[in-house]
Amino acid sequence: MFDYTLAKQLKDAGFPQIHRELIEPGKGFIEYHSEDDWAYIPTLPELIDACGYDFVSLERHNTEGNIWSCLGDKGFGVLGSTSEEAVAKLWLALHAQAD
Repeated sequence: MFDYTLAKQLKDAGFPQIHRELIEPGKGFIEYHSEDDWAYIPTLPELIDACGYDFVSLERHNTEGNIWSCLGDKGFGVLGSTSEEAVAKLWLALHAQAD
């Protein structure tokens, strides 16, 4: 999974947030910086769904599994240390591109 910093970037960029009381079992979770400063950490399927048709592929690049690349539409891609981090970074890139 990824840390609070990336979750906060998603939140600040407009990724939908789900508060603690509304999270269904098996869904993402809340990461706290402080009681008043929290961010929702989505699951991999939620991240992929949020990218929509702009998501093209996700690939692990080594046997240890700590380098992942995520390719978006129009040929741009991002790297992450987990699959969730790579897709979250793709969502951020897609969102920045749309602005």
